Formats: sequence, structure tokens, C-alpha cells
Amino acid sequence: GLKAVPLFADGVINLPTADMMGGMKTYLAGGLNYVVSGNGSTSGKIGGEISAGLKADLGLGLGETGFELGYSVVRSNTVTAKGISLSVSQPISL
Repeated sequence: GLKAVPLFADGVINLPTADMMGGMKTYLAGGLNYVVSGNGSTSGKIGGEISAGLKADLGLGLGETGFELGYSVVRSNTVTAKGISLSVSQPISL
């Protein structure tokens, strides 16, 4: 299996579609990752990720909830892991 400690550098592009989507904000995100310590205690190779998401107020009094669907690749020197991700996020003010 893959054993890795990756370092991520990501960015987000907010799309101007809130008026067309009924108040939901959409965005695209992507970035690169590099395994600094992986299988065999060696560094790895460059991988990446890309995703699309939306933020909407569900009316729960918690603010905007985010939903994101993405694809990512993480590579050590000997093993590559690829997969689809689904994320749900909720910011909380302290």
C-alpha cells in the first residue's frame, strides 16, 4: 500500500455563477502535491488534484455549506494512488 506524507499547494477559482445558480456559489480548485516521505523512507514524485464545488446556505443558521467532487493522484517512488473524492465542509466561527 501507499505510505506517504504529501505536501500540497492548491488554488481556487471562484466562478461568477451565483445569480444563475439560485444563490449557490461555485468554484474550481486544483493543485500539485509532492511526497516528502513515502514508501521506503524516500521522497516521491509530483501528483495533482482537481475538483469542482459549490457553497450554499442550507438554512440551518450555520452559514454556507460546501460540497466538492474531485479527482487526485498521489505518488511515492514505488506506488501510485488515484481516486475520486467527495467532501462536505462547514465553517465554524469560534
